[in-house]
Amino acid sequence: MSFWGAFQTARDYFWSSERVEGQEEKVKAESKDMSAGWGPDDAAESLAKVHIGGGTSSQQQQPKAGAIELFKYDMVAGMWKLISASCEPEYYDENDDSETKAPLWRLEISEGNIDVPISDDLDLQLRSSECRVTFITSKGVWAIRFPSKERFSFFRKIYFDKLFENTYNCENTEANQRSVFGKDLAGKLFTEQSDPMDWEVSDDESEVAAPKKEGEQKTAQPTETPISAMQMGIGDRSYMFRGNHVDVFENKRGGVETKGTSFALNRIGDDAPSKLLLGNNETRMNILMEDRNSTLFHADIETGKVVSEWKFEKDGVEVPMADIATRCKGAQNEDDATLLSLDKNRLCRWDMRDPSGVVEDLSKDAVLDYVTGKDYSKGTNFSCMATAGDGSVAVGSSDGKVRLYNDNQKLTRASTAFPAVAAKVTALDVTFDGQWVVATTDKFIQVLKTSSKDDQGKIINGYKKSLGAKQPRPKLLRLKPEDQAVVGQHPFKNAKFTFVTEANRQERWIVASCGSYTILWNFRKVKLSKGDVTSHGGLTTVTDYHMIEKAEHVVDSAFMHDNYISRRGDPSLVVATDHHIYSTLEDDN
Repeated sequence: MSFWGAFQTARDYFWSSERVEGQEEKVKAESKDMSAGWGPDDAAESLAKVHIGGGTSSQQQQPKAGAIELFKYDMVAGMWKLISASCEPEYYDENDDSETKAPLWRLEISEGNIDVPISDDLDLQLRSSECRVTFITSKGVWAIRFPSKERFSFFRKIYFDKLFENTYNCENTEANQRSVFGKDLAGKLFTEQSDPMDWEVSDDESEVAAPKKEGEQKTAQPTETPISAMQMGIGDRSYMFRGNHVDVFENKRGGVETKGTSFALNRIGDDAPSKLLLGNNETRMNILMEDRNSTLFHADIETGKVVSEWKFEKDGVEVPMADIATRCKGAQNEDDATLLSLDKNRLCRWDMRDPSGVVEDLSKDAVLDYVTGKDYSKGTNFSCMATAGDGSVAVGSSDGKVRLYNDNQKLTRASTAFPAVAAKVTALDVTFDGQWVVATTDKFIQVLKTSSKDDQGKIINGYKKSLGAKQPRPKLLRLKPEDQAVVGQHPFKNAKFTFVTEANRQERWIVASCGSYTILWNFRKVKLSKGDVTSHGGLTTVTDYHMIEKAEHVVDSAFMHDNYISRRGDPSLVVATDHHIYSTLEDDN
C-alpha cells in the first residue's frame, strides 16, 4: 500500500454502500406487518427498565415496517450484516434491588446477546440523518437503526440521561449539570441540542487537496534502538531521538532526508527525554528528563553536547517540572532566552540569560531566573501546555479542563476555562493565530474555538476575557467504532495542526497517532461540520478522516513546516514508527 493509499479506505463510507442495500431490500420485500411498536407516547418510563422498541420474541425475525433493526460489523468481510429485523433495546438498573447502591444503568439487546454497562467505553455514536446508533462491545461492533426520528430522539434522550447518571452519580438535571460543568456549559451537554450554532465560522477557505498519495519512502535504515520522539525544525534540519542518541535529518521540499549523522547527548543517561524544545535559532536544544525533572539540560546541536544544566528553582527550593514550552509559537527560530513550564499546581516563566554571562561550565551551579508565575494550593492538575504566535497560552489538565491565559508574562489568572468533558488532556496544540486549540485525550481529540460573539455581535477573545455563557462547545474527533475495533484499544497521541508560524497562513490539517495508524482530519471540514454525528453527551463528532497504516507502532506523526510544502501545495507529513522514518520526497531535478 502506498504512503497515502489508506486515503481510499472503504470504511470512509457507511450505509450508502451496496453492501447493505441488498439486505435492506430483502427486508422490505418480505415486510407485511406495519406494527409501529413501542414509542415515547405509548408508555411512561419505568424506573427499573426502559423499552425502546417493539415486537415480541416470536415476531422478532418477521421484518416489519416500523421495526428497529440490529446490525453487526463483520471484521473479516469488512461489511455490515443484519442480525435482527426487529430488536428491542432496553435500559435497566443493575442495582434496582439495592437500597444502598447508586443506580448502574445497562443497555440490553437480547437479539444480539448484548448486555453492557452504559459508559463512554461503548464509543457510542449517533447519526441523526440516518437514525442510526453505532457502538462497540467486547463481542463486536454493532449498529441499531430506528424507523423514525421520534424513536431515535427518544433513545438518544434516555441514553444521555443514563450516561450522565452513571458517569457523575446523579440524575441529569440542570442543577446537577451546573454542579458538574459550571453555569456556562450547563444545558449544552447531555441534551437534545446538537447543532453547534455557537461554532459560527466563515467559509472563506478554498478546498484543500488531499496530500500526495504516491512516493512513500523510508528515509533511513531500520534502527536497533527504538525511536522515542521527533522534533521538526523550521529551518533546514529536523531530529529523531533514540534514547540519548539524536539522528539528524535534512528538511527538503515534500519530506526529510537522512544526513547520515547522529550524536549521543552526554550527561542525560540512556533514557529518552520526556520533552524537548529547539531554541536559539534552532542551534540549541532544551531537554527535560522524567527522572530528573527539576533540571533543564541545554545542548549545543552543532557540537552535539550538553553545555549547561539549569536548575528550576524558586526561593532557593528546586521545583520539578512536567512540561516546557517556548515563549510563543515559532520562538524556536528566534534568539529567545525565555521559556514556560508547569507542574501539577504551578505555572512558571523562566529566563535563561545568566547574569554573569553565557553558562558553558558544567561545574557551575546554574539556576534559571524565575520571572513570574503562580503557585496554586491544589486542584489545578496541570498536565501540558502550548503557545500561540502572540504568546497566548493554553494549559491542559489531568482532570480534562483547558485554560486560556492572555499574557505569559504573568500567568496568574486564566481568562477562560473550558470545563472537563473527558479524562486527562495529554497534549495540546494551538494555531498560530490562537483561534483554535486541539486537546488530545486517550479516547478522542477535542477541538476548541477560543472566541465567540457577544449579544451586540462583537468578537470576544477567550484569552483576554471570559467567554462565559458564550463559550462554544467542543467538537470531538474520534474513530468510528468499526475502525476503533481494527485499531484496538490504543490511545490517541500528540494531535497537532499543520506547522504554521506566519500570520495570514491557514492550518489545513490535524494529525494524530493511534496504535499503528496515523489519522488525519481536514481542518476546514472540521470547522464546517454540523451536529449530524454526536457522541459523549451530544457533542458534535467528526468521523470523516483518513487512516494510514504502518507495520509497527507509530511513535509520532507530524507535518513539516509550511516552508516545505510540495510544489503542488500538498502538506508534507513525516511518520516515525518504532524503527523507521517515513516521508514523501520530491525529485529536485
